[in-house]
Amino acid sequence: MYKQAYLIIAHRYDETFKNLLQMIDSAENDIFVHMDKKNKQFDENACRKLVKQAGLFFTERTRVTWGGYSQINSEMMLLE
Repeated sequence: MYKQAYLIIAHRYDETFKNLLQMIDSAENDIFVHMDKKNKQFDENACRKLVKQAGLFFTERTRVTWGGYSQINSEMMLLE
């Protein structure tokens, strides 16, 4: 069986982000998240409680500037 990989670059830890995690939570999926380091409300442990079936992985958190090299860098971290 093949799995789907979801690569998420996020800057907000809000209800939309939490709903997204719950909607794609499936044993057939792996979820990879890069959360912008500027977000101080992010709680990795709370995210882990939301996802029950999918594999959930977090990259190193870095500061991302929209449209800048840091955005490409966060994409590269997710692809690794």
